[in-house]
Amino acid sequence: MFANGYVDKKKMNLYQANDLIMYNNKDVGVVLKVEDDYLRVINNNGELNNVKISDINKKFERNQKGSTFDSHTNPLHPDDVVKITAGKYKNRKGVVKFIYKTTLFLWDKEFH
Repeated sequence: MFANGYVDKKKMNLYQANDLIMYNNKDVGVVLKVEDDYLRVINNNGELNNVKISDINKKFERNQKGSTFDSHTNPLHPDDVVKITAGKYKNRKGVVKFIYKTTLFLWDKEFH
């Protein structure tokens, strides 16, 4: 953002929905929507945030292949289908879109 309050449109064009980003030097999330002066992001705690471009530290490249293990030590990779076994979304299924350390970002077409 420039000093006069205008958003740098060139920097806004670097981001699109479904990008995995790091912001505020610690938070990680997936971009849901690009607005005029911020990004709508769901973070690794399931919280929705409005993130200013100036707060973004890193955009993870889509070709970075992360992996982790499930509770039964089975390997998990992007595009795997998983079933949630505990918590608020127990028994729901989703496709792994991103893995950041031990956090899975899932896509569920029926989730609203």
